[in-house]
Amino acid sequence: MTKTIEELEAKVRELEAQLERMHSAGSGAKFAAATIGEAPSKSGSLTILGIEEMIIEVGDDGTIGYVNGPMAKILKIPDRKKVIGEPLQKWDRGGLGEGVLAALVDIARSSGRPHILERECPELDVKLLPPLASNRPATSPILRFSATPVKGHIQIVAQEITLLRWLENTFSRYVPPAVIQKMQCMNVSELMKMERRTLTILFGDLRGFTGMSQLLPPEEVQQTVNSFLERIVLAIERNGGMADKFLGDGVMALFGAPLPDELHALGALCAAVEMQESHSRWMAERKQKGLPAPALGVGVATGEVLVGNMGTQSRMEYTALGHPVNLAARLCAAAEGGEILTVADTYRDAVAAVKKYSGEKPLPRFSFAPKGKMSFKNIEKPVEVISVTKR
Repeated sequence: MTKTIEELEAKVRELEAQLERMHSAGSGAKFAAATIGEAPSKSGSLTILGIEEMIIEVGDDGTIGYVNGPMAKILKIPDRKKVIGEPLQKWDRGGLGEGVLAALVDIARSSGRPHILERECPELDVKLLPPLASNRPATSPILRFSATPVKGHIQIVAQEITLLRWLENTFSRYVPPAVIQKMQCMNVSELMKMERRTLTILFGDLRGFTGMSQLLPPEEVQQTVNSFLERIVLAIERNGGMADKFLGDGVMALFGAPLPDELHALGALCAAVEMQESHSRWMAERKQKGLPAPALGVGVATGEVLVGNMGTQSRMEYTALGHPVNLAARLCAAAEGGEILTVADTYRDAVAAVKKYSGEKPLPRFSFAPKGKMSFKNIEKPVEVISVTKR
């Protein structure tokens, strides 16, 4: 019993010392924690700051003054108490890279200011890292190091940001930063898996621009397409959509993915009318300058698709496959300049969504006109087509 009490007292002293170190670290460690904003791990093993950080402190003489459990694990230190006073150089190797910690210490000491480094660590065994709240992406781990001068020593705080950077690299060209932040709370397996989901697909492209581009200088073609897409993507994102891919002088957008949105059909139609309004202004501006100003056709369809990441290990793309995708593309091709074509499923879902809408942005007043049945290539049966305009 005496031995147990002594062990508990030692543990209390250790925790008190760690708390004091955290307190003395000031804004450096707090900044590192607040910047990443990772959720606590499922393991329940947390630091004082509430997330699993890897911490080491190095004195002015280059010796280790403190190392916490997670950092000791990735440095393969068998007993973190016994390394106190040992030179950092002895352990500054392995998966983090030879001499990385010493370099951080030198930079922070010479500048007298905190120094931040992000580093991909392909040699680091991910089993040595604290577990993530979400499944870890199948990529090399990425660590963010913060080296801060603190009262005669340098404190290095490392955090794994593999998930954050994977989300940014995979989705940043599709969705706004606010959506990326929400996706950090999702399980990676949810983002990577293929699933069946009801979405609304939008296609838009310029009428007759392919032939026109054959007669224009390359730089003029580039400027025309870029200025067109910039406005179109803005309208898509403003209405909750994701610009999935560019198709020459056109765009494919998803509504209801990667984040579920029960108002996806309404968002797509709002985006479509905003696209046409913005494009009308674009055309007027270009005509005044004597520049080519092709009109825009838009097609919108709703239905069940397969959605998720597809491709190879070196190149993955998040996209959707299925009948509604093909139908939206055919509707876009059939639309005249300035026209929006959709189908009954989109109409019904959008009308139902209006009743649920509680956003601050005013909804446009739509006008729907039946165009009759149309037959499309690779679409088995004729489809009832509806023209959409803004009143």
